[in-house]
Amino acid sequence: GTVSGSLQRQRIEGSLEGTELHLGRWAVNNVTAKHTFVLGDSVPEIHLEGNARGISTPAAGAYSTATLKLDLASPAFQLDLKADRVEGGVIEVAATGHIPAEGARRIELQRARLDLGTGQWALAGPSTIEWGRPGGGVDVRNLDFRAANANGRLRVDGRVMPLAQFDARHLAALGG
Repeated sequence: GTVSGSLQRQRIEGSLEGTELHLGRWAVNNVTAKHTFVLGDSVPEIHLEGNARGISTPAAGAYSTATLKLDLASPAFQLDLKADRVEGGVIEVAATGHIPAEGARRIELQRARLDLGTGQWALAGPSTIEWGRPGGGVDVRNLDFRAANANGRLRVDGRVMPLAQFDARHLAALGG
């Protein structure tokens, strides 16, 4: 890769390839990625595309393939993640957002399906995470995960941070 620019604004660009990588109880047979990071502004610029094969995790099972695309060029944000479980099922997350250098910021979680080996959970509809508004705090709106084959549900709606101002309505029903 390359590093260019001044100390106030650095651009790091390149690619990554690896095989048989291990970190603790995590392992990846093969990974490739292209990246660009621009550091120096209050919001960094990030472009990352990657693919991995043969992923094993300590708690979430094994995945045959995974793809990631992350773009943050303020104010635009986009995330697409997909991983296929070896035993069937997926992890899929899609989000977009508005993350300016200053002021109110917002990420909309459009889709999320999670199969972590204990059952499949899916986002019932779009939800948002907002921060950076006057008065501070982090607000989560309409976060509603539901279990596909059971009665489980996790719902959060309202202020979640700081904890002293927590006013979110929440429900956690994890029964089978």
